[in-house]
Amino acid sequence: MRSSRVVLLAALAGVAIRFASIYPELPTTMASHFGAGGKPNGWMPRSGFAALSAAVSVLMLLVFLGGPLLLKRVPHPLINLPNKLYWLAAERKEATFAYLASTIEWLGATTFVFIGLVNELVFAANTKPSSELAETPLVVGLVLILSVNVGSGIAMYLRFARVPKNAAGAAGVTHGN
Repeated sequence: MRSSRVVLLAALAGVAIRFASIYPELPTTMASHFGAGGKPNGWMPRSGFAALSAAVSVLMLLVFLGGPLLLKRVPHPLINLPNKLYWLAAERKEATFAYLASTIEWLGATTFVFIGLVNELVFAANTKPSSELAETPLVVGLVLILSVNVGSGIAMYLRFARVPKNAAGAAGVTHGN
């Protein structure tokens, strides 16, 4: 099993275990939406919050694990990849899809880490007297996850934009393919 998949599943497990451990300490009606200044402006039952969190986690797990499987079945004309004639050629296709799957799994792992951070902030807001969401860690986490996503996109582009010089002419590959 790829390390990216192990880390993805470990991040999800960490979020689930932490949620289960704090669930009894959460109020029966909890702040679930926060406005400017971290002030709560939406509430829901604790059970509803847990069900929504579980549903979102399952959906995201399906996207991050199922997406790469689905990608393999997408017709090649619908795949937007620099030099795709080269990278999706029979001899490189499996390695290309393995790289894409690993990248998607790493993005999933970082997403679950971010969800864990958001959950911790919501838990803290619901278990402390002020009931306010700490905005600074949220903004830092958001900047970090956006940086990871942008960086991953740039890294993928750079990887697939390059074709070995001896292969480009022979394969009829251009940057427009």
